[in-house]
Amino acid sequence: MKKALISVSLIALLLVAGCLGEGKSGTDTVKAEVLVDPAWVQSHLDDPGVRIIDLSSSPAVYENGHIKGAVYVDWRSDIADPEQVDRYNIAPREQIEALLGRLGVDEDTTIVLYDNLDNRLSTRTYWTLKVYGHEDVRILDGGRRAWEAAGGEYTAEAPEITATDYRAKGVNSEIKTDMGFILDNLDNPDVVLIDGRPSEMYTGEKAGVVFNTKAEHKRRGHIPGALNIPWKENLNEDGTFKSPEELKSLYESHGVTPDKTVVTYCNEGLHASPPWFVLSELLGYPDVRLYDDSMAEWANRDDTPMNTGPDP
Repeated sequence: MKKALISVSLIALLLVAGCLGEGKSGTDTVKAEVLVDPAWVQSHLDDPGVRIIDLSSSPAVYENGHIKGAVYVDWRSDIADPEQVDRYNIAPREQIEALLGRLGVDEDTTIVLYDNLDNRLSTRTYWTLKVYGHEDVRILDGGRRAWEAAGGEYTAEAPEITATDYRAKGVNSEIKTDMGFILDNLDNPDVVLIDGRPSEMYTGEKAGVVFNTKAEHKRRGHIPGALNIPWKENLNEDGTFKSPEELKSLYESHGVTPDKTVVTYCNEGLHASPPWFVLSELLGYPDVRLYDDSMAEWANRDDTPMNTGPDP
């Protein structure tokens, strides 16, 4: 499946827009560093220091057509712990090292992620790579939709990759958290919990479901005190992220400010990734953590508190 080549004039226009976006201060600078547009990707297709990763929802999507040079990573198995399928936990260090080595990545490689699910798989993978210390990770803002809207071309040809001996720098435990921390801080006004699920799951009107297995949780509702900011509220209708100003206003209107420790969660840790990415990487909040086990753990126990209804 082929798309038309990006026109020279469109590339020039996008490159100009990209240049204008660089050099801004504050949150715009943070955004410029971690989000790239189709023009940036187009200009780096033959850059040996860039590895583009396709995180489309199925291998068939990749096989039918992908960005030139992109390698495929299966979000269900490659970046998840095979021993914790029911929770969709982060893959162990050795598994990520083997994956990145197979993809020809070294510690200096710029990794660019894209998907066809409104940045959800990209933000989850971004968080995973940051847990294991990879320095330069970026997301094609808007994923496949943005690439196609810009007239980007696809190829069915898989790239030739030279494997590396990748070694992670370490484990950044500061951007992940667990049930114990949440239980210890349920009444702490300096800790804010964000439930990134749709509102009907937050209220308990609908059962929470693990995205990769479709299994329903044992109990309905949300963690007491948690604020409901559905993951889609971070995005524009075209699947790109809202502006830093809009995002700042969104979170501050809920009382989520940079002086707080913020914990994001969802059904399985996947949909907690967009709010984590926005707060940590786009807005530069200093202490944002993702509860990896999320409701796959919390809502399937009998000894954890749960609230139902629209109020925290």
